[in-house]
Amino acid sequence: MSQAKSASSSNHVYLDHPNRDLSADLLIDHVGCSATAPDEYTNMDRRVHDILHYVVSGKGIFICKGVEYHLTAGCIYLFPRNVNVTYRADHDDPWTVFYTGFYGGKSDSFLRQLGLSADHIALYRKPDEQILSYYTGMQQEINRKNPSYTVLTGYFYLIVGSLLHDQADRDDRAVPIDLCQAISNYIDSGLDQPLRVQTIARSFHLSQSQLFRIFKQKTGLSPHQYIEAAKIEYACHLLRTGRYSIKEIAVKCGYEYESHFYKSFSHKIGMTPVQYRGGNVAEPITESHRIRTP
Repeated sequence: MSQAKSASSSNHVYLDHPNRDLSADLLIDHVGCSATAPDEYTNMDRRVHDILHYVVSGKGIFICKGVEYHLTAGCIYLFPRNVNVTYRADHDDPWTVFYTGFYGGKSDSFLRQLGLSADHIALYRKPDEQILSYYTGMQQEINRKNPSYTVLTGYFYLIVGSLLHDQADRDDRAVPIDLCQAISNYIDSGLDQPLRVQTIARSFHLSQSQLFRIFKQKTGLSPHQYIEAAKIEYACHLLRTGRYSIKEIAVKCGYEYESHFYKSFSHKIGMTPVQYRGGNVAEPITESHRIRTP
């Protein structure tokens, strides 16, 4: 395993309980929290137990079986056992994550119910105070002089139970409107990347035609149109801040060439980026505009 040398902080505790019942439904192997440095990178990591992560803040990329997952605060993701993975913290907003390694007789069943596997590692969610409180409780417990294995296991059951309850309410896989929102979150978290429709479809186990139908039904846009609208919306926000040059904004919005950014922005907004910035436009391009505009 190779890692960047930039500074980061972590709190990682492996649990050694020789009297544990190895036939139990669920066993906790380790608990940890990692606050990464910008661009901190780990290549070809591999673990013997599944690890469930919660992104507390920031952004990062996790690559599993050739698929890139762009993850932001609130996302839950699986580091699957016995699979080589790569992950990298964002340059501008590096992530902080809580995580729990686990195994046991029912661990595979829990993952199946959550819809998580080596082929689909992520649940795209907004920040959740309840989930955060459970992970925080685990961190507080492992920092005690004599942490309780029972308490740690209880917190993990609460995390899994809360996720299963939320999925039962939303049924993301069955209802296209919710799946569309999950894909939208995925797109919004990776606007600085060269987003490709084929990659997005593969990440959500959809064909490109299925992805097209889902977006057209919900937004009136094709996936490509939606991605472009999202990038332009983000560009408008960055232009209003006045903190970045046009070239920097083009890069942050995932455009390889500044000229392509100019052309796309002018076509969508009706003025160049320079004119938009100079005009002090107050009305932002909102997601509702993005959904309604063909």
